[in-house]
Amino acid sequence: MGYFDALSEALFKEDENGNTIFYKWGIMGRGVVVDTQEKKDQIISLTTIYYTIVFAFIFIMNFSIFIYHIDIVLNTVIFLGIGVVLTLWYLYQISKITKGLEYSQTKLSMYDSWKKTSHRLPKYVLWGGFILMSLLVVLAIFSFFLDDFPLWIGTVLLVLGIFGSFAYYKMIIFSKDAPVPIPDVPPVQAVPQETSEKAMEWNLKNSSIVFSVLAVVLGFVYYVYADSKQEYDEKMAMYEKMTTQEMAAHLAEVNAEPTSIDFITMHAGTKAENNRIYFYRELKSNPISDMVVDVEHAQDDKVRMSKKLKREMCDSPAFNLFYKKGGELLFVYNLVKDEQKTFLFDVKIDKEFCL
Repeated sequence: MGYFDALSEALFKEDENGNTIFYKWGIMGRGVVVDTQEKKDQIISLTTIYYTIVFAFIFIMNFSIFIYHIDIVLNTVIFLGIGVVLTLWYLYQISKITKGLEYSQTKLSMYDSWKKTSHRLPKYVLWGGFILMSLLVVLAIFSFFLDDFPLWIGTVLLVLGIFGSFAYYKMIIFSKDAPVPIPDVPPVQAVPQETSEKAMEWNLKNSSIVFSVLAVVLGFVYYVYADSKQEYDEKMAMYEKMTTQEMAAHLAEVNAEPTSIDFITMHAGTKAENNRIYFYRELKSNPISDMVVDVEHAQDDKVRMSKKLKREMCDSPAFNLFYKKGGELLFVYNLVKDEQKTFLFDVKIDKEFCL
């Protein structure tokens, strides 16, 4: 049996009276009692064609993005449009076949569907699917370190890979018909089949929810970190093309906004001149501890500030590139007391300072 035939067969179930029930919406909707084998064959044939075309379009969409670099938004809109038309056609054809059939009260469980699929697929297909989904996770992680890799594709690969690996792993287990231990049941007591299936359904639903949430959360984390990395790479690429003077002007503008640093220090603005950036900082008295920075303590403060700046500025990739280009930073510290400004000291940071 083919892969898509097995997926189509998973939409059928036999009730306790031996009736064949077809679930158009899978586990999400009601089923209808299919009264003849001919109608069942028609439904399987139609569903198999539908699945085959949908998967083919997914492949074509990804192929056109990677190979021919067709616009992602345009490609997605075209794919969704064709997908909607194809789905409406499929539902219309199914409704013609099932017209007048009686609805069944028997529900299709996730366990029934997955187990039936696992029994109809060869073991090598299940293991191949598990390995393929696992490779998607590896590819998504690897893509994090690639330049210009589409961010949304990496996120989709990670989410699909995690949940796909879980689904194929479960079907591999189901294909072995492994017994499921039921809590609080003595070993000598036979477990009714209905009880066992309910336990399996409960386990499958909850583990599916857990892995779905895990996949979405990890996908979100991947997207956020990859987005910040992509933004950082673009910014560094922009700095690489700049001259030292252009970079000095840009960094001075980016860091120009006055901000409070701590209780006694205020960043009071920046200025760029040629290949040098001036960072102005003002030291004020601290009303909480009544600390006052005096001029005679300037040398001690210079040593303390130099160590702090070395940690901050020498670890910055952007400023490190600036130093390598021959740029310099000059931190100018002034004491502000009684609205009077007095020069305390300055600290020059360049390539030698960071060695």
